[in-house]
Amino acid sequence: MFANSFPLIGNPPIQFSGLTVDTTPKFPPGFVLSAVDPWWGAGEFIYARAAGTIPTQNLVTFTPVFDSTLHSYRYDCVVAPNTANVGRMLGVAMKGMASGDYGWCQSAGLCPVSCGASVAADTSFG
Repeated sequence: MFANSFPLIGNPPIQFSGLTVDTTPKFPPGFVLSAVDPWWGAGEFIYARAAGTIPTQNLVTFTPVFDSTLHSYRYDCVVAPNTANVGRMLGVAMKGMASGDYGWCQSAGLCPVSCGASVAADTSFG
């Protein structure tokens, strides 16, 4: 389990799995956090809102969306399409999320990935 590198109080855990439903944001979506795991090493994570069902450790893409209720932008994530030249930043969902849930997605560092595509190590995705 990744541990927060900064002493933030009330930090929702960065976890590889879990059944917690988190529909109330604990940080502004798009918040970037550094964390460390004894096995996987250092990583960087983005706090995002699921815009659909996302399985644990699946590749996701991020889209900034304007929230007219809060008058601010939030980061929504969806399962990454397996198409060429998507041109978007990829992340890995740390837990399974349903539409409207908030959670952490790893954007830098090493972690396990669950992907249905035939992707060889050290090659571009999509």
